[in-house]
Amino acid sequence: MRLTHCRSCDAPIVWCLTANSKRMPVDADPVEVRNGFELVDADGAVVEFDGLEEVADDEELRAVYVKAAPGERLYVSHFSTCPKAAAWRR
Repeated sequence: MRLTHCRSCDAPIVWCLTANSKRMPVDADPVEVRNGFELVDADGAVVEFDGLEEVADDEELRAVYVKAAPGERLYVSHFSTCPKAAAWRR
């Protein structure tokens, strides 16, 4: 998995899999939110990355929805932050 950019707004994103094995873009930078996603690798270990250096290119990350602890930084779906998300909805 590598850092890519949104084709609409050029924001840095990471593609991952949801619990239903659907591909979902998440913003590359975690933020303090009440609810968001942790990214986990194939072994279920939480991935904290800085540009995804430690994640293998062919490894699929999973997005696990969690409630944040106070001050915790989580990843958010890029569908909720992209100014042009409506153009991609089916």
